[in-house]
Amino acid sequence: MQVAVCGDGGVALLYLQGMSKERYPGATWAPLPESGTHGTYTKTQLIFHSTGTTASASANRRYFASSNVDVESTLIVDYDGGCLQIMEASEKADANTTASRRAISVEVVGTADEPYTAAQVARCKDIAKWACENHPIARRQCPAHDESGLGWHVMFGAPGPWTTVSGKECPGPKRIVQVRDVIIPSVRLSSSLTPAPTQEDTDMAFITRGSGNTQYLTDLLTTKRWIRNGTALTALKADGIRELLGAEYDSVLAGLASGPDIL
Repeated sequence: MQVAVCGDGGVALLYLQGMSKERYPGATWAPLPESGTHGTYTKTQLIFHSTGTTASASANRRYFASSNVDVESTLIVDYDGGCLQIMEASEKADANTTASRRAISVEVVGTADEPYTAAQVARCKDIAKWACENHPIARRQCPAHDESGLGWHVMFGAPGPWTTVSGKECPGPKRIVQVRDVIIPSVRLSSSLTPAPTQEDTDMAFITRGSGNTQYLTDLLTTKRWIRNGTALTALKADGIRELLGAEYDSVLAGLASGPDIL
């Protein structure tokens, strides 16, 4: 995680980099050579795959990085739930034919005749939750090949709009059941269990994402009685900031100590 402080009209603003919609926080960032060259698009779908091999996520990443390979995914999930992200989330990943521009693609290590492991299911559920929270992806199974939601590679046929390969099974019968009956319902459930945000939640989100609304920030910092020296952007929500930054909290405060006053 990277942390930055920006000044806007005399107000110092703390925000987080690397926790954006572009990077899934549970993955190791391992970009392909072509990352950053494919253009960015609004993502409205999340599509699950199988790699078709038992080789590790790292080995699959090396395959995608080969100069003679012109396909890739956004994320790769290993048997133990470890995860690599090889393209930015909003970037086109050539994995789904007509859906490549609008879909975040998740390759999951393994073959079409085996189920996802428990660790892979847990990771895929977490990816789905993150994707739906950070992109305009409907928390449902895709009702059509070009409508928002979650799905699997051969969902609309093989060949079909998401694959040109005849007879393809990806991600495989057992894995399709897991996507349909476990992973997709999990994002519906997480949505129904999420309480409506409080005003403090809204304030905190506003501050951490780096808005430039100076007047709102000034009013907020004043009414919340946030500390007026450069040692911290804390006060009533100090514990919230600490939780967000984790182990980096102390170093962030040290960096702020030499900066300008917050107000």
